Amino acid sequence: MIDLSSQASALEDLLVSFEPLPPLKILAQMWQALEKISNPSFFQSWYWVRCWIETSGADPRLLVARSSKGAILGLALLHEAQKRQYGRKVSTLYLQETGVPEIDSIYIEYNGFLAATAHKEAVTRQCFRYLADSAQIDGFKRSWQDIRLSGIDAFTKDLAEASNYSVHLDEERRSYFIDVDTIRLSEKKYLETLSRNTRQRINHARRLYEKYGEIEIRRAADLGEAVEFFDRLKVLHQNYWHSKGNPGAFSSQYFEKFQRKLLETAFENDEIDVLRLTAGEEEIGYLLNFVLDRTVYQYQSGFSYAHPKLIPGYLTHALAVQYYMDREFATYNFLAGENQQKVSMCSGSETLYWLTIRDRRKPYLFEKLTNLEFVKPFLGTDQISPSAQNATRTLKKALVMGDDVRSFLGTVRSLGRQGIIVDACPFDIGSPALRSRYLRKIHHLPTYARDPDAWISAMRRIIQSDNYDLVIPCDDRSIIPLMQHRSKFDNQNIALPNKKAFECFYDKHRTRLLAEASDVPIAPGRLLNENDTAATLEAEFGLPLAVKPRRSYLLDSPDRRQGVVICSSLEELKNCLRDIEQHDAFFLEGFFDGYGVGVSILAHNGHVLQAFEHHRVQEPLSGGGSSYRVSHALSQPMLDCVKRLVANSDYTGVGMFEFRFDSATGAFILLEVNARLWGSLPLPIAAGVDFPYLLYRLLVDDFEEPMQSYKVGLYGRNVTADFYCTVENFSHLKQKNKIAALSYLCRSMLQWLRVLTPNEKHDSFSLDDPCPGFREYRDLFANFGGGIRKRLPIPVFERSKR
Repeated sequence: MIDLSSQASALEDLLVSFEPLPPLKILAQMWQALEKISNPSFFQSWYWVRCWIETSGADPRLLVARSSKGAILGLALLHEAQKRQYGRKVSTLYLQETGVPEIDSIYIEYNGFLAATAHKEAVTRQCFRYLADSAQIDGFKRSWQDIRLSGIDAFTKDLAEASNYSVHLDEERRSYFIDVDTIRLSEKKYLETLSRNTRQRINHARRLYEKYGEIEIRRAADLGEAVEFFDRLKVLHQNYWHSKGNPGAFSSQYFEKFQRKLLETAFENDEIDVLRLTAGEEEIGYLLNFVLDRTVYQYQSGFSYAHPKLIPGYLTHALAVQYYMDREFATYNFLAGENQQKVSMCSGSETLYWLTIRDRRKPYLFEKLTNLEFVKPFLGTDQISPSAQNATRTLKKALVMGDDVRSFLGTVRSLGRQGIIVDACPFDIGSPALRSRYLRKIHHLPTYARDPDAWISAMRRIIQSDNYDLVIPCDDRSIIPLMQHRSKFDNQNIALPNKKAFECFYDKHRTRLLAEASDVPIAPGRLLNENDTAATLEAEFGLPLAVKPRRSYLLDSPDRRQGVVICSSLEELKNCLRDIEQHDAFFLEGFFDGYGVGVSILAHNGHVLQAFEHHRVQEPLSGGGSSYRVSHALSQPMLDCVKRLVANSDYTGVGMFEFRFDSATGAFILLEVNARLWGSLPLPIAAGVDFPYLLYRLLVDDFEEPMQSYKVGLYGRNVTADFYCTVENFSHLKQKNKIAALSYLCRSMLQWLRVLTPNEKHDSFSLDDPCPGFREYRDLFANFGGGIRKRLPIPVFERSKR
């Protein structure tokens, strides 16, 4: 934080005031003279400021800080505009912005008051003080309530917080850079400083591109060629973003107008570079860079993806960094925003902030109230957070397929809380999950089994109507048809497992074969054949014995699930075999004593990026999904097995690897793999690993988040499933041992006391989105009450009616 006791005398010597905006020629002299004794970013330079004044139509006020002798030590341009906030208009001062999204799409960064380097702190602090108290200075009537500061650094943010302001943080973003000076002093080439994996990928791309001819990077020779390069950059940039369903930066007419004006005024003075990278006649990429005081600001780019397996962005930036390194530049700055390319190629980062500040005497009481968790549910889905609105200039959208209160609802909430617009394609229109406040729209699909062509047409129409950034199918009923008809949706980003992983993990027998090849322990088992009888199988495997379908869902009947049958007696096994017609569609698996453990992952190209482990606290004795589980520290032996399976299937996507664990011996076996979002998903999200949003970042933003830590010992309960699981298990145990059944019932009831602690979360209920939970509880009580009523004697029932 800034020390407010420093430079106290400097404040007394500074006079800050608003002055009439002078003619452009006079303002240029004032601004450029101050630049010589300052250390401005390009966004504070006269080139940027002049283009903004000439093209934006803004009518800014000029804030001037002068010394007692009249020397100009600080300048700023502030434009006043009305913004609508929570249904009311608020007058706001914008620092070098207009408040109009179309015009502010040029996205200013490294913003702030232009101040003489020797007096930067004193000038900035005095400017904040003046703006807070200006109503009392020289009879000037203050008309604004808020001041908007976009893209400022930590220094300016600290001074704002230390001044007489309430600070509302709208957004913060990391800005990644390469310290070229340090690399130069190490006497290494740029590529030598990168990780082995990144270096190998770039060198591999370079070798492939060299087949088309000599690779050359060069700056446009004159303004005419710079405009030609810029035109090609625009085409490639738009082609890429259109393929992602995004309008792209150049969809804004003002954005292009501003860039062309900036190119005309700054190129000849070497303040802008337009670079082109080619391999013979093959174009690879174009960069539009701002250049000021040995710093390169990488502002815009366009790459050719004619060869999709190559990485033109990495190669272009790598050669550009070396180009500037050879010309004695100090820093190559990628500017704000995160993606895997920046993280892999940069040596450092800093945080930029987007703030709205207000005099402490008029604090953000209403805004603070609306941020309280118990108030949010009553605001409705139109109250998207400011940080979500400003994260990009175009709203992000996702389509989620499903309707359950576990994986589907968890995904909807995960994305909705990040400001992403979420629509749904459900199977059950009456599902409680569809009452989520984070859902904007619900689409209806015909049943696939009845008319596959109609289903495909409806899906294409829905996707094309809203240009979704990502489609996330949450269960097999949508994943299997989408995988079968993937070619029909080539241009759409869909969160599906890669082909090899799908083939391995959607056939449980092939999962066993992969596990054997990957040295992962499994239970004894094999495919069922037509000569098998209950007696021979009992002799071979013993009882109980699991009879499992190779596939839970079939393409011709994706609405009907084929379940696992646990046969505990010879009679049960005979009945099960009698109902099987196609023997090779089932396999057998011997019994392994223990309880269920799940290792959930996010993977990319065969590498595990995120991992989470849960242990089952309650599960049906007859087999099936868990209804109550607890987060647990990762078990390294299980995680190593998962990593081998992921690597050998070249896995990309999310999934849950289900094991059975014997706590007495420490042994475990792999049961199956859910190569999709799984039923216990709300637990890792609550514990700190937000799998759906991390998946979104990977597939949409191409960003691999570092491994996340999570809270261990957090319980997650599916209320409806847990209630019926308790009833089923109690009934099952009562037939064998009434004392054991009673003991089990007491333990289950004691577990419900955790509801009173913050250490338990429910799948369907959330303070910021309570309606799905309330609806599920209502349905549970209605069904439970109906069951009791049917068991009451008729006279009692009749009396209750009267």
